[in-house]
Amino acid sequence: MSIFLQLKQQAMALESEQVSQQQDVEARLISTDTEFQTSWSHFNELSRQFNVIEPDALGLGRHNQGDGSGCNACVQDNQGQIIRG
Repeated sequence: MSIFLQLKQQAMALESEQVSQQQDVEARLISTDTEFQTSWSHFNELSRQFNVIEPDALGLGRHNQGDGSGCNACVQDNQGQIIRG
């Protein structure tokens, strides 16, 4: 009978540990998702402030200069002149 009680206690302890680990994983997932959402909103706000037009997924948008520079390597000043950076 003693072995049965020991096994039962071990099973209960293992189950409790698994529940605790699952709750920890869920809490980390929620925290990660919250941080991602915050970062994404900051990125979108920054893009809006710089008035950046997103190129298409292949980098073939109208802002691509054809020399591999893409949108990030040049900006236009308020007179429409291209300033390479």
